[in-house]
Amino acid sequence: MVATGAIDAHQLAAAQEIGLAFEATVADVSVRIANYEVRGSGGGPMAAAAEPIAAVIRDRAYTAWRASVGTHGPMLLAIIVDDMALTVAARRWRLSNRRARGVLVAALDRWRRG
Repeated sequence: MVATGAIDAHQLAAAQEIGLAFEATVADVSVRIANYEVRGSGGGPMAAAAEPIAAVIRDRAYTAWRASVGTHGPMLLAIIVDDMALTVAARRWRLSNRRARGVLVAALDRWRRG
């Protein structure tokens, strides 16, 4: 879509961040197993504090964005995460191509501002 001028580089970056946030959210509900091996990282309890903080910031941004897009959320996630073509998504959600593109652009612009 960047090549056709439908979205710009900033909107593409927003789509990539939304995709990462969605994947992290989905990964949080997956089955996990315990690891009982001895760890010897030597960093202490706060050594990797930046990663959990970044995850919380990303999760809060995704939650706010998801609330702001309202009923268009499933269509937007199909386009952003599942790489569904805009025209296919517009047809499936009974919108014109122009309206679907407008919703997508507005939602991508809302990322991190919401």
